[in-house]
Amino acid sequence: MIKTLLVRRIWLIKHRPMTTLMFVLFLPALLYIFIVMGMKNLVVVSLNNVPYDLWVFPGIIFLFSLSSMFTIIYRDMFGFRVYNQSFNLLTLAPKSKFHLIIAILASSIIESIIYAFLAMIVLSFFIESPVDFSFYFIIPIFTTLFLLLIGNIVITLSILTERVSSFIYFIIIFFIFMILGTGIIFELDFFPIGISNILKHNPISMPLIELRNLLFTKNLDLKFVTIPLAVSIIWIFLNTALIKKKLKQ
Repeated sequence: MIKTLLVRRIWLIKHRPMTTLMFVLFLPALLYIFIVMGMKNLVVVSLNNVPYDLWVFPGIIFLFSLSSMFTIIYRDMFGFRVYNQSFNLLTLAPKSKFHLIIAILASSIIESIIYAFLAMIVLSFFIESPVDFSFYFIIPIFTTLFLLLIGNIVITLSILTERVSSFIYFIIIFFIFMILGTGIIFELDFFPIGISNILKHNPISMPLIELRNLLFTKNLDLKFVTIPLAVSIIWIFLNTALIKKKLKQ
């Protein structure tokens, strides 16, 4: 089923090549303009003395991947289900709901990672600080872990939400939290200690925190990897149960 969904996405891309190209080329540039150029005069270096444009580089890729993942899952889960398109037919395929969730997540992550890699190349032309070659291997690995969590969250919202207005309302809140509460734009240490500790130990924040830790200090705390992974696996089973109950299949 993963192969089928990927072939379908390739077909969709072929029918909207300019939209996809503009998304991959212009969104990273816009994120650089509005984030890096707007913040680098306020935050010259991070608390670990890393130039801000280099420190925020992984955060921009995470934000770009988040936007990509949201668009894909919204179309495949919420849009097709609410507007009575092909989703119900997809659920009738001779595959378990568990395999359906896995297929949607895997195909969405693969597409988003490809976009993220292209975005890294585009963004590297704007970043003034030198980007180490290892970034292009390490960032996609942690982005995959991050997208596994994000995909599960969006799938849950897609299953539980019936109205477009409600879905948009929840997504706006979600994006505000992601931008301001996960360390994408500025360090969580800027918050009061109590709030900072809560945000740092949020599974959604952990992949980015540990990614920067690995890139800039060469240290790795496996706790910040295993916890998000464990939460994602449990969440897959939760979404499986939710979709079974929702569709009564």
